[in-house]
Amino acid sequence: MVRKKDFITSVTANSDNLEKNFISVVLLSDKAGKRMKSYGPTPLVSIKGKRLIDWQIAALKAVFKDFEVVIAGGFECEKVVKYVRTKHQSLRIRIVENQIYHHSNCCESLRLCINNISNDSVLIINGDVLFNWSSLNDITTGSACVLYQDNQPNTNLEVGLIKSDRGNLVNLNYGITDKIWSEMFYLKGRTNIESLRSIVSSIEYKNKLLFEAISSMADQRCKIKTIYDEKNATIKISNVKTLRGINS
Repeated sequence: MVRKKDFITSVTANSDNLEKNFISVVLLSDKAGKRMKSYGPTPLVSIKGKRLIDWQIAALKAVFKDFEVVIAGGFECEKVVKYVRTKHQSLRIRIVENQIYHHSNCCESLRLCINNISNDSVLIINGDVLFNWSSLNDITTGSACVLYQDNQPNTNLEVGLIKSDRGNLVNLNYGITDKIWSEMFYLKGRTNIESLRSIVSSIEYKNKLLFEAISSMADQRCKIKTIYDEKNATIKISNVKTLRGINS
């Protein structure tokens, strides 16, 4: 029997001694996709014979030498705990359970995760995206950056971005169709991380999405670099149609 206390963390940050290039990767996987509850929790959705979390971890291992994964769990979190314990024992993976996931949104899950991280290098990824390792090569440059790609059919990515002439993020929102956000956000440095923590800790953000918190940081004049992913490789697995298209 899996004991939740072995893998689901408290609200106390991890204070292990961390290497200089150590990176914490947050996967916001608290909810199931639209009409996808029968497929199980998001990390365990099956894609070409492997679980989504397996594809994600393989991509991370191809790029980062020293990292941890902090999974924001919610829907059927117990299944994620059991799978991680069985399949990925050798990796540093922690699960932070948002027990009110059905009454909140991913900014609340992000708040819980950030409170569990003492590292100053954090990559935040919406947990329902399938990404290629090559997309991660440049995202950790600078102190804050987002990745974007061209508007391609069947990627199911919905949030676009506006950037300044200098390449810094101006805004993320729906309805922007030429530059599509790949749903990844990198932060380095305690000042940037504390700025994000302050935003998502506000009660008004309990039911907001990640892109809204990032846009708020940009509004506060945080310089967030935009990086073009020429591979256009990221796909969002948030509905049955997209999942079936990938598996066909």
